[in-house]
Amino acid sequence: MELSLQFRPEPSACTAARHAVRDFCVARGLAHLAHDAELLTSELVTNAVRHALAVITVRAVHRENNLLLNVSDDGLASDELTSALAAPSAEHGRGLFVVNSVAGDWGVIHDEEGKTAWFLLP
Repeated sequence: MELSLQFRPEPSACTAARHAVRDFCVARGLAHLAHDAELLTSELVTNAVRHALAVITVRAVHRENNLLLNVSDDGLASDELTSALAAPSAEHGRGLFVVNSVAGDWGVIHDEEGKTAWFLLP
C-alpha cells in the first residue's frame, strides 16, 4: 500500500502532509505508528518547505508492518544535513535530531533533482 502526495512549498503543506500520513497509518492498521509518523513527517516537510523551489513530494509505503516515508524537494541546496542538536538559542535546527531520535532508520539522498529525506518506522 502506498500514499503519494505533492505540495507547493507553503507552510500549509506541513499540516496537510501530517494529517494524510496519520490517516494512512490508521487505515493500514499502523495506528501504533501514527503519532511518530505525524511528528517525523512534519519535521521533514518543514525542512522541504524551507528549501524547495516549486514542489514537495511525500510518499509513504506500508510493508510488513513498517512505514517507509520519503519527502523529496527540488531545492538546489547541497548542504550536509546533520542530526546534531542545535544550540538552545537557535530558532531552528532540531528537526533531524528528532528524526534521528525517533525513527528506526533515516537518511538523506542528494541528486540532480534535489534531495530526498526518508525515515523508517518499524
